[in-house]
Amino acid sequence: MKKYFLLLLLLIPFLAGCQNNNNPSGSGSGVSYDTTISFYIDFSATDPLCQIKANFGQTFSLPQEAELDNSKAPDPAFPIFLGYSSHAVINSTEDLWKFNEDKVPDGETNLKLYGIWVEE
Repeated sequence: MKKYFLLLLLLIPFLAGCQNNNNPSGSGSGVSYDTTISFYIDFSATDPLCQIKANFGQTFSLPQEAELDNSKAPDPAFPIFLGYSSHAVINSTEDLWKFNEDKVPDGETNLKLYGIWVEE
């Protein structure tokens, strides 16, 4: 029984998913957040790669679990990863999310960021 408990304790960090490295107060307890930020591999995905929490007007960095590169392309017709956007489809690279610069919009309680992929 002790072996299973120890194994469970060792697995907890792997089961946690995205970690919020954007904690505004520096502590993990008693902090309330305004929004959940969900990262999707592309606009057609139904399950997020991960989620983090943030406050309105706050910048945040890309969590490691949401880092994508061309090897993870969900569609071989669009093999080049450009970045993330709050728009499902973009017309310009100006619509890409600029991490550590763009801020969570006021009133946006569920911000969805989609991976943007293009042709070669």
